[in-house]
Order: sequence, then structure tokens, then C-alpha cells
Amino acid sequence: GGGGGGSALIEEPRVYMGGLSDESGASAPLAMAIKQLGLPSLDEVMQIEEYVHGTLWAGERGERDHYLQYRDYSVRSSMLYWSSEIDNQPTGRAAVVAPSLYAHCHKCWATCSKKKDCCYWMHCWSYEHSLETWRAYNYPHVVAIYWALYRLGRHFNPPLTKREGWRFYLEQAGRTSIAMYRFGGRGTAQWGLMVGSIFPLVLMDLRREGMMDLAIELETIKKKRMAKWMSMEFPYGSEFPWDSTGHEEIHSWLMMDKNLIAANKTVQAVLAYSSLLPHWAYCGSARRYWDFTINGKTQWGNEREFHHYGSTLNAVPILDSYKAFPYNHHLLLLGTCALLGHLSNIHPSGAYSMAWHGDPSLLRRDAYSGDYGPGLYGYWRSAASYITCMPPHGWSCMLCDLEVSEGEGSLEGRREGRREEQREEQECDQHATLLVTPRDAFSRRAYLSPLGMMVIVEGAKIAQLTLHPSSLSATLMLEKHLNAPSAEATIFLDVMRLEPPPPLPLSGYRLTSSMAIRKAEIQGGGGEIQGGGGGEFIVTLAREGQTRVQLEPIASGLSR
Repeated sequence: GGGGGGSALIEEPRVYMGGLSDESGASAPLAMAIKQLGLPSLDEVMQIEEYVHGTLWAGERGERDHYLQYRDYSVRSSMLYWSSEIDNQPTGRAAVVAPSLYAHCHKCWATCSKKKDCCYWMHCWSYEHSLETWRAYNYPHVVAIYWALYRLGRHFNPPLTKREGWRFYLEQAGRTSIAMYRFGGRGTAQWGLMVGSIFPLVLMDLRREGMMDLAIELETIKKKRMAKWMSMEFPYGSEFPWDSTGHEEIHSWLMMDKNLIAANKTVQAVLAYSSLLPHWAYCGSARRYWDFTINGKTQWGNEREFHHYGSTLNAVPILDSYKAFPYNHHLLLLGTCALLGHLSNIHPSGAYSMAWHGDPSLLRRDAYSGDYGPGLYGYWRSAASYITCMPPHGWSCMLCDLEVSEGEGSLEGRREGRREEQREEQECDQHATLLVTPRDAFSRRAYLSPLGMMVIVEGAKIAQLTLHPSSLSATLMLEKHLNAPSAEATIFLDVMRLEPPPPLPLSGYRLTSSMAIRKAEIQGGGGEIQGGGGGEFIVTLAREGQTRVQLEPIASGLSR
């Protein structure tokens, strides 16, 4: 229905939706898994694990027909298929359960002499077609589900996963990442993949956890793919020459390798078709025109899609570039615009739509959830409180509320003799106190522009943050998740700013807490870090109320 009521599409002949693979079929489990990383629920994590072990992963004993992923880690193209055997049973199970689907497939199948893939290219695939594993685009969604479960099992105490431990899920993520190239390396693995920025995250966690054999193999695959990209004049190709989805993964790898020239070329390509306009539908919306025909309910041809998943996936290179070069506020505004636009796809009921119809006679959400999942991944990947000095507006906060308390007397030197004049650009008071309340959907990240640092919290959420730019210090108030309380939280830190140079390296800071800190390391592989290095701290959470965490320079009395 059109109001996000929700029902299974058991009569839908398009295999991308009914087949539990591809961007649309894998969308629902991908979205639910990614949602747990910001708003975890024990009941929902249990359902995801049930999906993994009952539908996704065949394991050593599972039959190929009944699972999406076989024991060799290949991912099939569809769980939904058609055959002459099914077609010859007009009173069989398929006809009884899905009579409209049977009638649709039978109409083209019965008159087809080859008895294989007789229908429209998206409809009623043969059994042989459904088993194909060559499409690399089908692998990142599965990797992201495994990686999310790894995080939920690793950074919550007690672990939220019950069927398997964190090591199993990280190994699954690593081996599925490698299978992407093994089975799709001669075809679509040469391109940047939707949700492909999950691969660098998997690689960094493999390194951090000491699973070096898998890490080395994944690194080798990355180098082979990178060689292909670097042979191109513009390194952001896609399986379709008109597409706009190859940039996200490629830029993530380029930033990890500090290949800034190629990374900038990739970002500039995104900026060429991304508009910063004062309109929710156009601001940050990706160049998407055709996917309603493939995954939507209302199909009016090549209609403009507002905030299809391309918007938030394009925001990944835009905002990763901003974190490295935070003086470029255009990137910040454009990227956060794309993130906010994505949320418009959620119905008041909480159900989600693949995108908004841009045709002036429609201007509404599509009734199908379609391939919404990659869009939520893109939102999660970049959602944060972004705190920055933005002349002429002064201190500003994107995706958060900000209260500024000016430092007494700190502006006297600049203001003396010209109090009557209004400066064209307002400088930011470095002695001010900035009180930040996160307003993104997950409240688990904060980018502190004066420090050039990203703060990431697993196992809890950031209730408030107080930043003191002059002393390069910050105070975080952490709260437990309501539906999945943990006794501990893991805090990842990384200095991501490249230009202008940050005031201190990460090793110049220390983290203290009102509760115990069980682990404090400055090491490579911080967790969600585009440069691959970072710090990890495990903090005990208070049983009741909030936990105070203090970030400050090691050198006492340091000020800017």
C-alpha cells in the first residue's frame, strides 16, 4: 500500500525483490542490521541472526537450493526462480501460494521453446540463472550484515549476538569480501560497488583483531582492483556508464592509501552533479532516474528519484573529504543535506520507501521499500555531529543543536576601535564553550573540527558533548542504549584532518573517565577510520545515569 503499511511481495515477478539478493532483495536485512549499529534492539538482533543462519549462510551441511550463500562463500543472484517442473504444475504449491506470479511466469514460459529464461530480463529467472554468483554488487550487502553482527558481538557487554561469537562474524565478513573478487573479479569487481566502503572497514578490523591471513588476502585484492582504477582517466566507473554509484567505495580506498589527487578527482565528479539548493528534494540528491522501473511499485519510466540510495552513498566521499579538509564548508553543507534528505523516505508509520517520486503529478514516496537498505547504510556511514567554525555565521553544528557561551574578554583585542562596525566575516571565539546535543538518528559520532578529530562510540550513545576549542579539550556524556544496555562502551578516536595541519597528533591526547577505563591503545586500524590508524578505549558505563568521559591534551596548560 501507499502508506507504508507493509506486506511481503510474494506475487512480484521481479527477482530482484523476491529473490533476497541484489540491492532490493538484500535491502531489508541490510537495513535492519545497519540500524542496530545506532539503535540496537536485542529482539531485532535475534531476528538478524535467525536470518543469517536460516536463510543466508548454508554452512557445511546446508543445501545450495535453500540458502543465499554457499559454503564456498559465493552469493547467488536470486532465491526466486522458475522451471519447467514448476510450470507444469497448475495446481502445485507455487500456483496455490502465488497464483498471480504463476500466471505471469506461465504466460511467457509455456510458449518458449528453450524453456530457460523465457520472460522479461527481470522476471521469472531459471534455476540456473538464479545460481549465478558473478555479480560483485551482490556481496557488499552480505558483508555489511556480517560486519554489523561482529560489532554487536564485540563492543557490547554482554554481547548482543547469541548464535555465534564476534570472531565468527568478522571471519564471515572477511571471507565474503574475498569471495566477491574470486567469483566476480573478471566482471563487476573492477568497478566501485554500492556499499563497497564496507570493505576498508572490514580490512581495518581484521588487522586490529590479528586475523592477518585474511587481512593480507583482502589487501592483495584491493591492490589488484586499485591498479584497474588507476589505469582509468577518471577512477569511479560503474557497471552502467550513466550510473552514479562507483565513487563511494573507490574514494574510501583512495583516502585510506592517502592518494589525495585521485580521491579529489573522484569527489569533483560527484560535485559536478550534486546541487546545494535551498530545497529538501534537490539539495544533495543524487543523479538517479530509472530505478523505480526496476524496484518500485509506480513505474512511469525514467522518472527523477529524490534521495534514492545514491544520495547518501555519494555523501560518503563528500563528507570523508570534508573531514580531511574541514575549511571546505560547501562539502559539509552538501553532505549533510544528502543525509537529511534520505530520512524523508521514512513513512510516519516507520516503514520506509526506496525514494520520492519526482514527477510533478506524483510527488510522493513510492509504496515499495525497494532498495532502501543501501541508503540507510550510507546514512549510518556518515551520520555525526559536525562542529565547525563557519564564517560569517560563527560556530556552527550540523546534525546537532549548539549552545555557545562566549569566553569573557576573549574578543576584546579584535573588537577594540571598531565596535560600531559589523565585520563581513565573524571570527569564531576560540575561548567559547560549545555545548552540543546530537540530533542525527544514531548519536554515536562527533567530528570536532578544531581538533580535526572524529569520535566514535560503540555500545552507548552520546547524550551531550562540551567542546573547549582554546584548550583542545572535550567532555562526552554517554548514555546506555534503552533496548540493548551494555556495561561497557568502546570509544574510537582518530585525527582525520589533513589541511590545515591539526594542532596535535592523536598521541598528544589522553582520555579519562568518571568510571574505569579497561583498555587504552593508540594503534593502527581504529575501526571506522579513513586513514587506517586510531585509538581504542573501553570505558565502563555507570549502572544508572550518564558516564562522563574527558578528552584533553597530555601537555598541561596547552591552549591555542
